[in-house]
Amino acid sequence: MSDEDLAKTDKVLQKSGFVFRNGEGVPINAVPTPSDYIQTLRNNMSDLTEEQRKELFNNNNDQIQKAYEAVEEKDLALKESYKKLMSIYDK
Repeated sequence: MSDEDLAKTDKVLQKSGFVFRNGEGVPINAVPTPSDYIQTLRNNMSDLTEEQRKELFNNNNDQIQKAYEAVEEKDLALKESYKKLMSIYDK
């Protein structure tokens, strides 16, 4: 898939929600809520090495930020989960 095709796919998926990209940066799917997104990240990071997790985080950093900002202020546990994720890998 060319970079142009990847960008188009990414843009289309963003209309459906938060885009999850694999370790190579290829957009795989989109989920509609910040809660679904963090669960997708957790599921996909669980069997990876630390280096692979960092790469996955970096490939999804913009969407992680977007999802974090979309979490309702009253959902403190979810906000905290995103903060913890970002504090671990955003270096």
